[in-house]
This record gives sequence, structure tokens and C-alpha cells, in this order.
Amino acid sequence: MARSSSRADFEQLRANCQYQEMNRISLLEQRDGLEGTVKWVERTIEVYRAAIADPDKYGMYKEKMAREVEILRDYLARVKELPLRGC
Repeated sequence: MARSSSRADFEQLRANCQYQEMNRISLLEQRDGLEGTVKWVERTIEVYRAAIADPDKYGMYKEKMAREVEILRDYLARVKELPLRGC
């Protein structure tokens, strides 16, 4: 029997995705610094957007990629607010 999706299920999935993506970003910041991480985030957004736009590929991953693009955009917005960064 198929499990019905609820708002709580969606929010939990989103929280898990955000947690994983932010952990990856944190590791990149430590390894590559803020500027290198920002470049990686910008490139990743473009890769995910292109994949989402391709109707013939990545069908089952498009929703996850769309959530990750949202998380990555939020990260960029926060970074651009930092006083030490002139993005």
C-alpha cells in the first residue's frame, strides 16, 4: 500500500536535505574558504538548473535538485549580507 505524503513528511524531507547540503557547504568552507565555496555553490546551482530543465533526464531527482537549489540560493543570499564579502 502506498504511503500518503503529508505536509509533515515534506517538511521532514526538506529539513534533512537542508541539513545534508549545509554540512557539505560547511566542509567546503573549511577546505576551500568562503570565496571558493561561493563559486562552487554558484556552479552547482547552474548544473542543477540545467538538469531540472532537461525533460529527458534525472526525472526522479528533479524535486530533490529543486529543493537543493533553493537551499543554495538561501546560502548565497546570507553570504552576500556578510560585511567581509563584497559579492
